[in-house]
Amino acid sequence: MTTTADDLRAQGLANGAIGRALLEAERARLGLVPHAKEHRALATAAAGPLHVGDDASLLVGAPAVAFVLHHAAAGTARYGAALHHLDAQIAAIAQRRLDASHARIDRHEPARTSEFDLFYGLTGIGAYLLARDHHTLRDVLVYLVRLTEENDGLPG
Repeated sequence: MTTTADDLRAQGLANGAIGRALLEAERARLGLVPHAKEHRALATAAAGPLHVGDDASLLVGAPAVAFVLHHAAAGTARYGAALHHLDAQIAAIAQRRLDASHARIDRHEPARTSEFDLFYGLTGIGAYLLARDHHTLRDVLVYLVRLTEENDGLPG
């Protein structure tokens, strides 16, 4: 299934429906709106196919949706099945990106900030994996440590 431009806009944490769903999740957590309103906002944001490409991040796509669902679940079993499914997809995204990053390091090429930053990179995906207590976090941490090691006189 292909992710359309409308799907991507909905899955954008900054300006999309998933960002509005995060607001409703926080409002529901504070008791300002019923959880049903939060649930409707989440369902709207995740209605289309989720973006799971290599550029998916905490700001857009499956990781952004999973981040908001995890926040909305607030330590309960709510959204458990969806989160379990998303965890597997995010682990696959992380693994593909880790493979590409390690190959880049092996070629002694410099890193781009988007490879490792919090919003778009593996640090952000690692933060999600930490919150979910996912075993793939170890691989992300190994990469982040490797990124600090000298590579032709430069880090990573």
